[in-house]
Amino acid sequence: MFRRLSRQTFKDFEWVIIDFLYDKTKEYFKELSAQYKVHIKHIPNVRDSFPYMRDISRNRNEALVHADGNTIIFLDDYSVIDQDFIEQHLKITDRGIISCGQMYYIHKNNGFSVTNGYDSFLINKVLDSCPEYDMDSRYEMLNEPAQPTAVLGSEWTYTGNLAVSMEYFADLNGFDPRLSSRGEDGDFGLRANLRGYTIFYNPLARSVNLPAADIPYALPFDHEHPIKFLLEHGHELLGSEGDCLIKQTSMVNKYGCKVAICDRCGAEYILDPNTLIFDKKSKSEFAIDTNLFNLKESRERLRKENTL
Repeated sequence: MFRRLSRQTFKDFEWVIIDFLYDKTKEYFKELSAQYKVHIKHIPNVRDSFPYMRDISRNRNEALVHADGNTIIFLDDYSVIDQDFIEQHLKITDRGIISCGQMYYIHKNNGFSVTNGYDSFLINKVLDSCPEYDMDSRYEMLNEPAQPTAVLGSEWTYTGNLAVSMEYFADLNGFDPRLSSRGEDGDFGLRANLRGYTIFYNPLARSVNLPAADIPYALPFDHEHPIKFLLEHGHELLGSEGDCLIKQTSMVNKYGCKVAICDRCGAEYILDPNTLIFDKKSKSEFAIDTNLFNLKESRERLRKENTL
C-alpha cells in the first residue's frame, strides 16, 4: 500500500493507521514512510486490554479523531488502486457529495497470481492478469455507469472504498460503535440519507480487493478464527466451532446480538449486528448518541493535549 499511495497524482495527504500490532510494526512503518515519502499517523490500538476480532467502528472513529484532512477516504489495505484514486474521489467530495468508489473482488483458487498483479499500479493490468473476478454488484445495479451517479439507500457506502467530508463525519458523529463487526458502513449511509446529504456511486475511483481479503482480522492474534464459518452459520448456531464459542453475552444482549468468543485469546466477534439499530432510525437519529461516542469532543481533547 505504501507503493500505491506514493504513486498518487494527488500528493497532499496523510495515512492514518490504527494498529493492533503497533509495538511490533512502528519502526518498520517509519522506514517505509521515509522510503516512499508517504506521511503517516501510526496510532496504537488501545482497547482497554480487551481484543476484538474486528472492532471496525471503534478503529475508524479513532482514525477520525486523529485525522487532519478535510476529506476522509476509507480503503481496504489489501487493495490495488489507480494512480488517480484520491484525485477522482476529491472531484466529488469537493462538490459537497459523498463518493462511493467502485470495487472489484479477486478470490483465491481462481488462478490469480499475487506476484503477477500485487505490485501493479494499474487496475486494468491486475484484472487482465486474473482469469476471474467479481464485479461490483452496485455497478451492475446501476447498469454500469461511466460517470458518477446519484444514489439513495444504505447499500452504497462501503467503507472498503469511501470518501466523505470531515464536516459530514462531525455532523453525523462518526460510526455507530455498537456495530463493531460489520454493517457500520450501511448504517452510516442510511444516516447520511436521513440528514439529506447527497451520495454518488463513483466508478472513476476504483479499487481491487486482493485474495488476502479473508484473513487480515485473524493475523493479529497469531492463530486462526473460523470467521467465514461463523458468518455463514452464526445465526443458527449456539455452540463451539474451532477455537470459538458462539453465545450471547451481557455486553451485547441489549443490542440483540450473538457474539463469537475465542477460547484461546478472548477476542469477540459480533455475528449479527442488531437490525433494529437500522430499522429504528428516524430523521431525528442521523447522529450517533454522544454517550456512545463524541467525535467533536475527542478531537478537541486531542488538540489540547498536542498543544501542551
